[in-house]
Amino acid sequence: MPKRVPLPPEYSRRYFSVTDARQSGVGRQRLNGPDLARPFHGVRAVETIADAEADAEEKCRSYSPRLRPCSRIPGGAGRRRLLDALQLIRLGCASPMETRLRLLIVRAGLPEPQLNVDILDGRGDFVACGDLYFPEQRVLVEYDGDQHRTDTKMYERDQTRLANLRAIGVECIRVRQSGYVTHPERTVAEITHALKV
Repeated sequence: MPKRVPLPPEYSRRYFSVTDARQSGVGRQRLNGPDLARPFHGVRAVETIADAEADAEEKCRSYSPRLRPCSRIPGGAGRRRLLDALQLIRLGCASPMETRLRLLIVRAGLPEPQLNVDILDGRGDFVACGDLYFPEQRVLVEYDGDQHRTDTKMYERDQTRLANLRAIGVECIRVRQSGYVTHPERTVAEITHALKV
């Protein structure tokens, strides 16, 4: 079995783009080696790094060189929409509906919430991780999919969690599908009222 060509040291401890590696002399065969993870198209990492719960921001930074050419395209179908969409990306969102709900909030002119934040009590003990949290106003907004209603264990956990949050003074606004799809204006009004803005 042929000996594996070592990666340059700067690529052995982080995610890296294939383009950067090729420009620094790493061959295509090496970039397709079985020891390299492929978290995104055009991005590689040594498996041990990828397995170690690497930071999503680092992964995205490695991928960003592939997006930069889009900003240099003079026109082209969808260019403006792509550039606008890139400005709306946030790390830490756990689901597409959380993203949609966050965008509903921001597009209504409300402040941007923090994403998936650990909420602590007065002693610093963990109470819950909140989807969309406004720490100054102590308001938590969460999207509840149907499983929060139909799964008995999840429903029971949710009730205990909500009681614990209310006990430390956090107002909880739970949004279901109709609050986003059918009556988004009601959801915005409820959040606006809670934030007192």
